[in-house]
Amino acid sequence: MDYDKLSMGEELIKTFFLHRYIYSKLLSIRLGRRQEIEF
Repeated sequence: MDYDKLSMGEELIKTFFLHRYIYSKLLSIRLGRRQEIEF
């Protein structure tokens, strides 16, 4: 049971960081485009 909880926690952490990474990538791309348009 402890092992299941651990693996479940790892999966949640992985997905959380993956979503955060993708979100930051999209945000940086949007900001980059805005800066290119402004300058």
